[in-house]
Amino acid sequence: MGELLSGAPRPGRSNQPGDDQGPAVPGGEVYLHFPGLGDRLAAPIAGEIGDDIRAFTTPNALGCYAGNAPVTRRSGKSELVVATRLACNRYLRDAVQQWAFCSLQRSGWAHEFYDAQRARGKGHHAALRALGNR
Repeated sequence: MGELLSGAPRPGRSNQPGDDQGPAVPGGEVYLHFPGLGDRLAAPIAGEIGDDIRAFTTPNALGCYAGNAPVTRRSGKSELVVATRLACNRYLRDAVQQWAFCSLQRSGWAHEFYDAQRARGKGHHAALRALGNR
């Protein structure tokens, strides 16, 4: 999977002679440099985002597409309600949730952010969603 993303053989991987790798995913090598995002997890994320990352004008637009950005509703003087987005790409949402969990082992700032969310009283999955949105 990593070879398909980067378009070149990965170091330490054995390749059969004559294997045609085909075209790489545009910008695919970038996915492989994120902490906690290995070969197997980078491929579904790259596949669900698609070939043209410019389709998402802001990071919030990508977060909304993935279902990680919270939906806030306010009606008149009523209280603010934060809900989970239901209309989203569920495959990307699950992959980002798994990526956030895997990044806790590989990234110091991700673990600090997760611990800060837990200290604020958020549950495990809510803290992972916040980390994935970050």
